[in-house]
Amino acid sequence: MFIYRIAAVLAALTSSAASAGAGPNPFMPIIKVAVGGLVVIAAVLLMIGLIKLLLVMTMKRRQPQRSGRPATGRSNRRDPKSPLRREPVLIAASKHDGVEPSPPLRPAPTVKPSSAPFAEPSAGPVNGSAPTVWSIALIRELEWKRFEELCALFWQRKGYPARLTGAGADGGVDVVIADQRDPARTFAVAQCKSWSSKPVGVEAVRALWGARDHFKAQLALFYGLSGFTQDARAFAEGKHLKLISGEELLQQIEAMPAADQATLLAEVTRGDYTTPTCPTCDIKMSRRPGRDGKPDFWGCNNYRRCGARPIVCRS
Repeated sequence: MFIYRIAAVLAALTSSAASAGAGPNPFMPIIKVAVGGLVVIAAVLLMIGLIKLLLVMTMKRRQPQRSGRPATGRSNRRDPKSPLRREPVLIAASKHDGVEPSPPLRPAPTVKPSSAPFAEPSAGPVNGSAPTVWSIALIRELEWKRFEELCALFWQRKGYPARLTGAGADGGVDVVIADQRDPARTFAVAQCKSWSSKPVGVEAVRALWGARDHFKAQLALFYGLSGFTQDARAFAEGKHLKLISGEELLQQIEAMPAADQATLLAEVTRGDYTTPTCPTCDIKMSRRPGRDGKPDFWGCNNYRRCGARPIVCRS
């Protein structure tokens, strides 16, 4: 604007001098050159301003598109041929036999519980001749999942709707037993541990007692094949919390009618009832030899995908 004003003043002086009829002005050529130069400078500055304005508008238009792109310039779409990412999901303590389970060493994908209450039978008995009578030795031979099924089927034979919680994290509950008159209400919740040597401690019993309040159940049942510690029994005393060992479960089964005992025995010992089931992906595990003097163990064939911990063989 300042340049335009100077040019206007010089032009006015030139026109006034010409109209007055005065003689030739010796500074007139200089004034004309100055006016021409100012006009050129003003035009250049105007072009520069227009170019800057266009650049700013272009940058504003491109900015949202650049912000939405990843920093590497690659597409967010996953190649369908590439392997899936493993989501870090913590898994609960395993339900298998042996030592008290410790936190998992690696994450595993969440697996939805099966809609069916129990697994389908195998093609046929793989453990030799089918047992004909109940015994504590037979109950100890059951793998962890079949032991859970035994506890659920026992209550079904007594007329209560019972179901397993399914594979994966169970929240401290393996079996949910509904009320006989109102199946929508929970009568009892049960936890099942088929550990062969170590008794169940008080911490696991406390966890089940807390889960009872979550399910709003009247009763909590803990089935521990190898029994319970003194602290666990002291905690359960005076509560609607029953601790049932393997011997006590056998006594309850033998108190059932003979027909119910036989039906329960056939259901529990169908197919392969000793090979452990993977607690994550719910398939039978494979026995593998131990190394460096360590005992053999059961491993899942989908270990790289499900991350299930191995189970030490009993013998």
